[in-house]
Amino acid sequence: MLAHSLVGTAARGRFLRGWCFGLGQFAVGLVFILEFSAVGYGALIAAEALFPALAAVAAGRRGSPWALAGALAIGEWLRAMLPFGGLPPGGLPLAAVGSPAFALARLGGPVLLSFVFALAGGALARLAAGGGRGVRPASGLLVGICLLCLLAALAPEGGVDGPLLRAAAVQGGGPRGLHQEAQPGLSAFARSEAESFAVRGRVALLLWPEDTVPLPRLPATSTALGTTLGAVARSLATTILAGVTVPVGGRHFLNEELAFAPNGRVTGAVEKTHAVPFGEYVPWRGLLGRFFSLRAVPFDALVGHGHGVLDVAGTRVGVLISFETFFPGRGREEARAGAELLVVPTNTASYASRQLPAEELAATRLQAVASGRYVLQAATTGYSAFVLPSGAVRGVTRLDAISAVVVNLPTRRGLTLYDQGGDLPWLVLGALAVVLAEASRRARPLALRRSSG
Repeated sequence: MLAHSLVGTAARGRFLRGWCFGLGQFAVGLVFILEFSAVGYGALIAAEALFPALAAVAAGRRGSPWALAGALAIGEWLRAMLPFGGLPPGGLPLAAVGSPAFALARLGGPVLLSFVFALAGGALARLAAGGGRGVRPASGLLVGICLLCLLAALAPEGGVDGPLLRAAAVQGGGPRGLHQEAQPGLSAFARSEAESFAVRGRVALLLWPEDTVPLPRLPATSTALGTTLGAVARSLATTILAGVTVPVGGRHFLNEELAFAPNGRVTGAVEKTHAVPFGEYVPWRGLLGRFFSLRAVPFDALVGHGHGVLDVAGTRVGVLISFETFFPGRGREEARAGAELLVVPTNTASYASRQLPAEELAATRLQAVASGRYVLQAATTGYSAFVLPSGAVRGVTRLDAISAVVVNLPTRRGLTLYDQGGDLPWLVLGALAVVLAEASRRARPLALRRSSG
């Protein structure tokens, strides 16, 4: 209905209508922010709504569904980068997860998914309005979208399944709704350790959640918890990927996933590259600290670098630490770097409601489809799960449960079309949709004047 409301509307009116559309979208999609700050929630949804507002302006006075879909897709791509490194939750790509269009992610990732999802919405709105000359083109457009979705469902998923890696995602459980200064700490470590010994049968990989091992310093084996982790790995003859936090100076901390090999030694480390703004660090801390209490986020995370691929039991494993799973480009980077499967260690203990854990699982499903990889997710308090390259979820745990997801993870070495091409082709498509719609609008009055002359 947004495209229909833009017809004949000046730029200011289109901006306001797009902004109201965005307010409705993000007021629902980001309601979990209310758990932390009502003021922050209001400011955030008002700022995020600017992206669909600007998309509505770019779509032009004609209200072309093609132009609006292209502008919205580009806006979602920008939301994943701006501001503060991006905030993908609540966006169109996640809304499309599980829909008939979901398989499009393996062709064009979140940009194509957003474009087609918005285009289908515009076509359905035209049909709902009824009458006029727009019904037949809208019907044809929906048929074309259905054929494209069918093609995507038949497209390569990232190669054939290879050797299996037996693995377990450990969920230690515990309280929810904890802020940074009250993270699970030693209790989460103890529960994860106990659940690791409860896993039946030998596994080659034990995946522990993010933030389960608070270390006072590095190297990890020089600390009591690091020594204990090494002993657990030796006792179970397995590799443990464990989420550790390490203080750096008096104001920062490092968020890493360390690999403890069966001999108890640390053989690899991955640093988190996407820190959560206002959750793991505070932008403009000095300025904002004058007006707001920042006690809930007392330290700032240091941002890591690199592709995040580790060698585990002869398998190349791509590691997406928590918030990173919301960025399909990160999974694409790891698949291109040789990752044969993906793992997502995450700490969802900060959230009291189910919304963000559910959105995170949807993001992991999107990662699996876009990258063509099997994905194993381990969360502190849920959801832990095993996700297939089709996006289907297996073995998902309950929130708060102390549990483990044990699976035989197939490996893959092929690439999806999205792995190969990335976002650029579909950004060009979205831009062309906007430009051609505007060119068509300008050309129409000229053609009418010539015909009347």
